[in-house]
Amino acid sequence: MIERLVIAGALVVIAAVVALVLDRRRPDAPPRTAWPVPVQLDRADFDGPSVPWIVAVFTSA
Repeated sequence: MIERLVIAGALVVIAAVVALVLDRRRPDAPPRTAWPVPVQLDRADFDGPSVPWIVAVFTSA
């Protein structure tokens, strides 16, 4: 009975060490430097919401 507990404990320790090693090997996510483009625009956010055309331009500059 004690042998089984020792073997189970050793397996848990080995699994934890393997998980830590694999977690450290994973590269970090790239930094998010860009602002997301809005999914929806509200006409009231613009100066003349009653005009028939509103042009919104999203650029990288």
